[in-house]
Amino acid sequence: AELSRRMEHLSAQCLSNSLWAAARLQLRGRAVEAFLCLCLQDLGTTRQLRVFTPQGVANTMWAIAELHSSGVCNSPAAVAAATAGGECDSCTAPHICVAIAVDARSRLHEFQPQELSMLAWSCAKVFGKRAPSERVGGKKRGRGAGGGRP
Repeated sequence: AELSRRMEHLSAQCLSNSLWAAARLQLRGRAVEAFLCLCLQDLGTTRQLRVFTPQGVANTMWAIAELHSSGVCNSPAAVAAATAGGECDSCTAPHICVAIAVDARSRLHEFQPQELSMLAWSCAKVFGKRAPSERVGGKKRGRGAGGGRP
């Protein structure tokens, strides 16, 4: 409860730095999961992505992808917590990564090559491997199956 009250006071840079640090230090546990879920809610409902610098966007995407791929905030209970209250029915790491990528698209010219690389890597990390349940018509999506990857 205390953490959720403080979220609105975090600047874009503070949010980005906090996520990056949690991923870089490979922090795990309930507190980290709760923080990430609150960040996803904030990014999905109230945070203006335009206020993030290109470096902040890249670091945020990288951190979300890294934490998501390591299992943080992926449990059914965590996803339910991230989407609770009807404020954001799509506050999951994949949905937020799409929202960030869509927002960044109009200002890619502002990004340094490393930041663009981080965006691409993050998308590949989150969306690169498809679960069997995400296959279309019994065939895996991707090259040779009639569909392209995002």
